[in-house]
Amino acid sequence: SSMLYGCTSVKGGMGTTYKANIDSWVLAHVDGGTSDPGYFTAFTEGLMYDYNTGILYISCEFDKDTISDYKTIAKKIICKEGAKVSDARQLFSGFTNVTSIDLSDAKIGADKLTSMFSGCTSLEAVRFPINYTAGNVTQMTTMFSGCSKLKNVDLSNFNTSSVTTMKNMFRDCSSLETLDLRSFDISSTGSTGTDNMFTGCTALKTLAIGDFSINKYMQLPNADIYWINQKERTKIASGTEQYAVITNSGINTYYRGYMQGDIDTNNVLEDKDAALVLKHLSGASKLGYFDQQRAYVNDDYHIDMLDVIAILNSKAE
Repeated sequence: SSMLYGCTSVKGGMGTTYKANIDSWVLAHVDGGTSDPGYFTAFTEGLMYDYNTGILYISCEFDKDTISDYKTIAKKIICKEGAKVSDARQLFSGFTNVTSIDLSDAKIGADKLTSMFSGCTSLEAVRFPINYTAGNVTQMTTMFSGCSKLKNVDLSNFNTSSVTTMKNMFRDCSSLETLDLRSFDISSTGSTGTDNMFTGCTALKTLAIGDFSINKYMQLPNADIYWINQKERTKIASGTEQYAVITNSGINTYYRGYMQGDIDTNNVLEDKDAALVLKHLSGASKLGYFDQQRAYVNDDYHIDMLDVIAILNSKAE
């Protein structure tokens, strides 16, 4: 009964710590968490969990069932040489305490990435292998859905020409600020395969897209502050409805903000905006810092009469 007596640093694989008031033989088994506490950790070749740091190291072929015991305790996941993913469906779904997932050394052969990271509410960073293109993938539904702390993710190498559904792909990624989807091809998704793709992406400020358009069913937030093409900064590109509608051709980057020349930020270029710039030039009143940034209409970063003329010409278009 005293085989582990005094081993005060012992800790089971699910977080059970030393309990001096319980005979150690009672807890001398694999830790099952609060429902069945124990001092031992199950061994799976290719998995190593560091309970001091909360890091789960993976160097074997794995799927959601292989790593399910770590769902509530892992804080970081690092794939090492030997890590292989053949089935990525719901792979990390519900790992609510994980802040980063590093797949850079993993071999990903899965053709479905459905709900791969869904519900990872603490996830801030994901790294894919540098040469990973997702070229064989057919499904990305709810891939990042509910990743409410994710600010950006590098998908710039993704070839999505075979993907038939991206529904809810970034749904409720409410901290996501930038997305580079220039390599994306949505030609195989049909009329509904991108529905709700951006629902709840309320913090998204910059969106780079390839040769495809944004329809209202993707639900890219657009209320009050609209989307502007960086190549045509004196025009609203997204319409003025609740969700953006962007007719896009080629590769373009859009930002959510105000048009150049829209000094009073009412989403309309008008004589009043030109008059405010004139007052600034005459010294009658001075524009604030951000107003001055919007006054650089002719892109020479010097406010002068050419900017006033540019505002009036853009207003007339």
